[in-house]
Amino acid sequence: MKVNRSVLVPYRPEQMFDVVNDVASYPSFLPGCLDAIVHEATSSRMRATLTLRRAGISVRLTTENTLSRPTRIVVALVEGPFKRLTGEWLFEPLGDDGCRVTLELDFAASGITAFAVESMFSRVADQMVDAFSVRAEQRFPA
Repeated sequence: MKVNRSVLVPYRPEQMFDVVNDVASYPSFLPGCLDAIVHEATSSRMRATLTLRRAGISVRLTTENTLSRPTRIVVALVEGPFKRLTGEWLFEPLGDDGCRVTLELDFAASGITAFAVESMFSRVADQMVDAFSVRAEQRFPA
């Protein structure tokens, strides 16, 4: 299953990169995110585990993110209920108008609950871009 979502925001790519990369804060603003644990973080990599819940379905997944501040975050599955999970966040500058934030995910769940997990994860992923836009608005008021 693929998810591709973009939004234009009045913030610089650096600002949006920092909002998306602030994984430890996800439970405070990201709908359905119950827990976020950052296992290791450097300027170029982050390994973190998220616990997501929606409509009675819980998913715990660990990803290794490759960081290219301020333009890109590449996401790769380390552990979780997926056969496949890859993706990237892109932060494209639009001059003085801000930037375009794009989330691209490609995933396939495994096991007997695959359909339910894929459906839940698709909805959560779709809401993520909006949640990060709102978070940026809170962090960087005009």
